[in-house]
Amino acid sequence: MTLNEALLSLLDRIGGTGESQNVTWQTIQLWPSDILRRFMELEILTLSTTAQSVECQGCENRCFKEVLRLPNKLNQSTRAFVVCDDPEMQNQMGRIEIPQQWLQQWKVTAFQLAKVVANLLAIENKIEYRHEQSNIRIGMVKNNKRRRWLFLNKS
Repeated sequence: MTLNEALLSLLDRIGGTGESQNVTWQTIQLWPSDILRRFMELEILTLSTTAQSVECQGCENRCFKEVLRLPNKLNQSTRAFVVCDDPEMQNQMGRIEIPQQWLQQWKVTAFQLAKVVANLLAIENKIEYRHEQSNIRIGMVKNNKRRRWLFLNKS
């Protein structure tokens, strides 16, 4: 996956709503290693809260399960795990440990993307953003002959 493909996937996540979307650790693993760092530096992505549910890797069903947490008494770190709802599978697998890194998430919003575009184009106007609008007014771009408003369309 290229940088452009990763950026397009973020735009698809935001879609027409423009609402904040979480990007999971599993999604980040599909990207080349330097893209997360670059998106964080550009502030396209920011750290979010840890995941409350994950896709279970215990069997081929790949169900989404709530993450349960228990303090580990040996080294005082918290252990995360899921438990299968199917009694037969539950007896076979018991608790399925979830690595802590799988619970990391990053947040992306349309407003964050608009700020990045404004910074890259050195637009100093205040970004005009209303949640119910279908686009975000980034600012005025101009040359010596004319001026135009630049918008980020959320749909």
